[in-house]
Amino acid sequence: MKCKFGFDDINDYFDGIMSQEMKKKIEEHITMCEDCCIYYKSLLLTREFIEEKIGLNKDFRKTTLQLIDKSRYTNNKPSILFKRTLSRMKPVLKPAIVAAAVCVCLLMVYSNSYVMQDGINALFGNDGRVAGITCSTPTPSVEINSVKTKDKDIRIPDKETQHFKIYRADADTSDLDALSAALEGYYNKISSDMNHDLNTKVTIRIWSDIKKLHTEIGNPDASDSVISGSIGTTIHLLSPSAQKGKEFNDIGIHELAHIMIADINPDNKVLWMHEGIEGYEAGEFNRQEFKPHYLECVKNDDIPTVSGLSSNYKTIDFGFACSLVEFILEEYGSDKLKELVEDSKSFSDIFGCRESEFHENWVSYLSANYS
Repeated sequence: MKCKFGFDDINDYFDGIMSQEMKKKIEEHITMCEDCCIYYKSLLLTREFIEEKIGLNKDFRKTTLQLIDKSRYTNNKPSILFKRTLSRMKPVLKPAIVAAAVCVCLLMVYSNSYVMQDGINALFGNDGRVAGITCSTPTPSVEINSVKTKDKDIRIPDKETQHFKIYRADADTSDLDALSAALEGYYNKISSDMNHDLNTKVTIRIWSDIKKLHTEIGNPDASDSVISGSIGTTIHLLSPSAQKGKEFNDIGIHELAHIMIADINPDNKVLWMHEGIEGYEAGEFNRQEFKPHYLECVKNDDIPTVSGLSSNYKTIDFGFACSLVEFILEEYGSDKLKELVEDSKSFSDIFGCRESEFHENWVSYLSANYS
């Protein structure tokens, strides 16, 4: 209550147990203080309810108070007076306490600023440069690939582009300009097909030693055909210069597509979607090779359903998975493909038809393009 009177004063006035002088002051106060007026009216309504609905007389509260052993409170009179005084001082105490707390915080910040400055000077030196590294000129002519501090090694990318940070993980000597240009091209294509952009740059680590690459991706026994892998938003790639004469083309695009899918929906585990999108984007969908396979399936009435494509990873039909992605992009567009990645079970909402009807449309598309 933000005034000089407390609820106890209003209660005493309501019960008629105060002097005439004090009673007059309370009456004047109630006419001016909205909070006290509301509280007083609530007491009146309560008494009216008790008298009419419950049947107790208006002196019930007063009689009850008279029956209480007042000696219990007489001995504690100083404590009661202190609590009443504290209650009245609350409007003043609260801002005072807040102001004191702010002052203490400012004092702590001010005193600690000297300690922080000492730490900064110890690490960087008084001139702001990293301790232990000296330069003969303001602009060093030698590129610094890493900066060592007391606690960790901060690596500067060997190549950084709009969407990638590229590092040589070991003694790699590949052309990072060609690699970064190819990666940016792949990113733009996948981003367009998926109608999605990543919020962070992808880290690329280039390895010239394939065994070290396999160990890094957690598959030390992998065959030499495994030349890339991804962990989170980091892609590990075998250096183009270490690919035994293979021409550099789509290295790492599988992993890039996988990262894009995971960024849209990290819970998406639909097999045909991952394999189909990654294979389609990597250019691994050979339409000429797929055509005889498709015709054989038509002959045997063995074209898989959408659900069937995701039933078993080992038996997934890679060609049909890629053709399904192609069908969605050409017939419905990238928006629908992204929506499907976001929620693979909402066929009716996304495509405006049931999954069975969607399957029939896909089969018609295959017949028109691969028969």
